[in-house]
Amino acid sequence: MQIEERWLSIVSHLYERESKLVEKYVLRPCVEHAGGGEYPLQDGFGWTNGVTRKLMQEDPSHEAHRCRAGQCRVD
Repeated sequence: MQIEERWLSIVSHLYERESKLVEKYVLRPCVEHAGGGEYPLQDGFGWTNGVTRKLMQEDPSHEAHRCRAGQCRVD
């Protein structure tokens, strides 16, 4: 599924770079954070974390399983 692939790739790249998950993501390759809404961007977030975990469980071969906080891969 294309959405799953993009979601896990974006989340894992930001996790490697910043050592955290955040509430909102821009689902295209970029370095900026998503924004907007009624309050500032939150670190971690229930549904974001839950969706990421579920997608990783459903695709155990995805590259997101190999990412580590603070260790950016060389593409």
